[in-house]
Amino acid sequence: YIPYCTADFHAGNLPNSPTDGLSHVGYVNMTKALVYLAGIFSPSSTTEVVLMGGSAGGFGALWNFPQAQAIFGMIPVTLIAESAPPLSAPYLSSALEESWRMAWGLDETKQAAAPSTHLFPYLQWMAQAYPSNKFSFIEMTGDATVASFLGVSLFGPNSLSNGLFAIRQRFQKNSHNVNFFLIPSLAHGY
Repeated sequence: YIPYCTADFHAGNLPNSPTDGLSHVGYVNMTKALVYLAGIFSPSSTTEVVLMGGSAGGFGALWNFPQAQAIFGMIPVTLIAESAPPLSAPYLSSALEESWRMAWGLDETKQAAAPSTHLFPYLQWMAQAYPSNKFSFIEMTGDATVASFLGVSLFGPNSLSNGLFAIRQRFQKNSHNVNFFLIPSLAHGY
């Protein structure tokens, strides 16, 4: 269990953010935790690693998957992210994702081969770059907390539920290793 403490989805590497003056070093903290865990769970004792997170931790699990797989090497890593939808435009604002990139220093933590720091293209890249790994998302279709944080409506054509169904459909067509489990609920967290 890695607590959420640097307000950056465990993705940042910017000790003195010019945007908010905070120290966003969640990615650095996660790297240290993964290196420590890899020393405990070796290929001789471990057959699979599950990287799981909920809410901000779910976004962090998504962002940190590539480094987790690199650190654990031959041990396959499975991702389970809950209440952390990697929505695409028009559901998630590009301006919001750009503000995260700048405030958290995401250019420093993005995998070099990934096309973008935006969540949807990042997951698309991961699905192609790691075809043998499994990526699962558990999402509540009426999660007001996620909708509010992401600036997404709960109603209308660009609603959270429409965005969730749209990304599930896109991945079902193109990526056999990505699954979305959508639950009709107003709760934040399953």
